[in-house]
Amino acid sequence: MGAIVFNMDRTFAEALRGALEAHGWTAYRLSEESGVSRSGLSVYLAGQRLPDAATISTLAKALGVDDEEMQALADIERIGPDRLHRIARQAPAVIDLPSHPARLPSEARLL
Repeated sequence: MGAIVFNMDRTFAEALRGALEAHGWTAYRLSEESGVSRSGLSVYLAGQRLPDAATISTLAKALGVDDEEMQALADIERIGPDRLHRIARQAPAVIDLPSHPARLPSEARLL
């Protein structure tokens, strides 16, 4: 199986659902593999709440993916695209973002 890439234009929930699909797993299987409760996974998969850092690490380990990528995606979502763009405008030499903050930017990159 190839590496799972967490595209920054997706929400955390979308990326988590994509990782499940890539593995051919159900939420029940991820719950069994990770030890994260099914009710907790349900909330994360629905996009109703973001997991804390320890839970993200646990999910990443179970899925065999980079926990830093998963954490970065959750952090970007927590910050929010509007705030992220305000920060980028204050430090344009550090972060390059597209002009429209409607979605989490896939083309965001550190310079």
